[in-house]
Amino acid sequence: MFEKETGIKVVYDEFETNEIMYPKVEAGSSAYDVVCPSDYMVQKMIENDLIQELDYDKIPNAKENIGAEYYEQAAAYDPGNKYCVPYCWGTVGIIYNKTLVDTPPTKWADLWDEKYSDEILMMDSIKDCFMVALKKERLLFQQSGRIRTADCHRGSDCPEASGTGLCSRSGT
Repeated sequence: MFEKETGIKVVYDEFETNEIMYPKVEAGSSAYDVVCPSDYMVQKMIENDLIQELDYDKIPNAKENIGAEYYEQAAAYDPGNKYCVPYCWGTVGIIYNKTLVDTPPTKWADLWDEKYSDEILMMDSIKDCFMVALKKERLLFQQSGRIRTADCHRGSDCPEASGTGLCSRSGT
């Protein structure tokens, strides 16, 4: 409909990840008027001069219809909100089919539980995978009451670590 009304031909490409999209934009093989990268990729594209500043006078609805809190969050990767309009927000979750899983997963560590092998999924996102792995490891440290020897006051010489890389939080 847009093409018919304006005579402008639309080139619409979808990419599975930011990492697949980035090299195509960087190479300049296609000239895009609009790209929709995620937060960390916006920052990388700004640093590499791959996106240009927006003219908010030409998109007045952007400031009128999107809450200020979203612009505040976007400022973390786009200082001054010069390059992007926050249009989408979400969280990371575990996807499962309730007809295939008897007990629903309730925590990130469940991704490593053998009973869920081949039964639960996560988005294919390296950023999200790292976050989940770090949350799982932090949770394990908190539950065990132990810390990494790198964070121990005795370092790698901690006698309590016993080759595990963990020591108790005794502080002695």
